[in-house]
Amino acid sequence: MICKFCGQAINDGDKFCSFCGAPVNEQTTETNADIDAKVDDNNSNKDDAIKDDTIVIDTPKQDIQNRKFSAFSIAGFIVSLIGIFCFAIICGSIGLVLSGIGLGEAKIKRGKGLAIAGLVIGILDVLAFFLLL
Repeated sequence: MICKFCGQAINDGDKFCSFCGAPVNEQTTETNADIDAKVDDNNSNKDDAIKDDTIVIDTPKQDIQNRKFSAFSIAGFIVSLIGIFCFAIICGSIGLVLSGIGLGEAKIKRGKGLAIAGLVIGILDVLAFFLLL
């Protein structure tokens, strides 16, 4: 049987799709032959045939992928990286601030990993400056 929501092949006895989690009991059973017939009729590929009657559900993974990156996360990471090579105290401090703001925005936008990396590198920049004085 084919899941009507995500188009993946699932077992006939399953109550929920193991790929998208949609309940199977509300779906009609379609065999590969049914899908092939739709493909031949519509002269399109299998994905188009499956998605004809499909309801699109935004999963959390899709929602995260559609978000934009936080500019503060990116800027904080880059400025902290620059601080490794020159102006450690200045770039490290600015990188810490920008990465901190970016981490706060990570709840709405992508870039949590970059923000954390920027914070760590910024802290290392500042520590290296004071240790090498």
